[in-house]
Amino acid sequence: PGKRDVDTAVFAMLSIEQVMEKYLVSVSSTQTIKEVAEELAKNEFRALSVVGNKKLVGIDAASD
Repeated sequence: PGKRDVDTAVFAMLSIEQVMEKYLVSVSSTQTIKEVAEELAKNEFRALSVVGNKKLVGIDAASD
């Protein structure tokens, strides 16, 4: 089977709960771009949740 077939089979076997991150790291919407970039680099994250007033207000990705 090709890679696409394998990917499809793996995706069908796993639930979101099985692959989601359970211990979240977030940044504040008031932090600077430099601070967020440092947090992404320090922990080798590809994205971070952005929180403001105790609510999710966005997602910042390393590619942003």
